[in-house]
Amino acid sequence: MTQLQLTKGYKVVISRLDKPMQAASLRRTAPPQKHAAGAVEGPDQKGTMNKMIDGWLAASAARHKRSTHAAYETVADRHIRPALGGCRVSELTADQLADFLMKKAAGGRGEQPLAPSTVGSIITVLRSVLQYAEARGCSVTAWAGLSRPRPAIRPVRILTGAEQARLTDFLLENGERERLGVLVCLYTGLRLGEICALKWGDISSDSGTLSVKRTVQRIKSPSPGDGGHKTTMIFDTTKSRSSLRSIPLPSFLLQLLDRQRGEDGAFLLTGTEKFLEPRTLQNHFKTFLARAGVPNVNFHCLRHTFATNCVELGFDPKTLSMILGHADVSVTLNTYVHPSFSKIRACMELLGPGSGPAFSK
Repeated sequence: MTQLQLTKGYKVVISRLDKPMQAASLRRTAPPQKHAAGAVEGPDQKGTMNKMIDGWLAASAARHKRSTHAAYETVADRHIRPALGGCRVSELTADQLADFLMKKAAGGRGEQPLAPSTVGSIITVLRSVLQYAEARGCSVTAWAGLSRPRPAIRPVRILTGAEQARLTDFLLENGERERLGVLVCLYTGLRLGEICALKWGDISSDSGTLSVKRTVQRIKSPSPGDGGHKTTMIFDTTKSRSSLRSIPLPSFLLQLLDRQRGEDGAFLLTGTEKFLEPRTLQNHFKTFLARAGVPNVNFHCLRHTFATNCVELGFDPKTLSMILGHADVSVTLNTYVHPSFSKIRACMELLGPGSGPAFSK
């Protein structure tokens, strides 16, 4: 067994076994699936990784969101094709995959080490392409127990109480629409793409709710030759079914929104039918932080800060997961909840002589 230590905190175990009988016994996260476009006459033992990547991308396009498909295509083009594209799938070994992934994780030859999430995406695409190849009759012996590794929990920056107060005061100074958008994210936990796609018609004054129905993001252009643009902005459904949600708004925020309300078809961040690009809002956010005297953080910090505030205010995990749009409560608790040191201290102060369940009997 080869244990691959990724540079930013997690491990993935890869079996360096390439004999058919040995490879057949390796753990897989799921059995190969027969794809709709995978039923081809006879085995394809001469198929290269490039050929199988092309086939898998074409076969899976209808099942994936446009943004997901574009991300997979980028991973394949940027990382897998240059190193493995010319290799025949039937001749690909576990050693080759192990060396390839190790180089991606550790860097070298002028390349920077990739983030664990990127290495995980590479593994996801590799696994799917190999499943597709096997469904076409290829002899695949390089499975190597490919499974997306579980990243180690990394410290996440959230805004302190004082920083939140300074930022909130600054955002409330005037009715600038971009400031309003940042304030909404701080008090609802909306994602960047969700706030940029939010329209006034998604906010109901009668029910006092905000409905998350869509997201906007920049993806690789399917036709880069058209006008010379390599990327394009798309509106899409939310990240998952659970992300389609209605969020009750705090009274102060609802009143603020009502005072600035625009036409139902207009975007909240612009007041017109023209949307604000996520990257532009991120730039505004950086400016707001500097002017409010708050250290630089990324936009997603607002979502983490919101979730942590909710827990410390007594929100139960299921309620919070529904507000954030998570299908699984464990995602909420393991990824978005970061108890403050003061909260931890307060909990520890509950302990003392005579405290605890044993003393209540």
